[in-house]
Amino acid sequence: MNTYIKLTSASIDKKFHTLHSDSALELSKPREYWVTVTGKIGYQVAPVLRRWHYNLLLYGSDEGSDYGTIDDLQALFDLGKPDERVLTLTDHWNNTYQVVMVGNLNEKNLSPSLDNDCAYFQVPVTLEQTT
Repeated sequence: MNTYIKLTSASIDKKFHTLHSDSALELSKPREYWVTVTGKIGYQVAPVLRRWHYNLLLYGSDEGSDYGTIDDLQALFDLGKPDERVLTLTDHWNNTYQVVMVGNLNEKNLSPSLDNDCAYFQVPVTLEQTT
């Protein structure tokens, strides 16, 4: 088991430290129910959707070429074109999934300094499986 996750796009391939106590995998099975014209109940169930909630610990400056910084995470979040937004997530057990970042990116500076080179951040992210 790894102590990090890995996020890969066409231009960025970085590992990110996670706070394991705040990490969670959410499984959901969307469904829809309706009443048919004959009065019977119709329903449809979608495939299981996976959503990962990670709390990342990031540094303002590069601590090593393999690990991502706050700037790397922002770059992954800001990917513009829809086909660029799909990332490859490699989880703690080296399983890979195609995901997109959803929701907000709320950075919390945990250091006494605002200097990006010395600062470290806690950032919750949500990743949703695409296929």
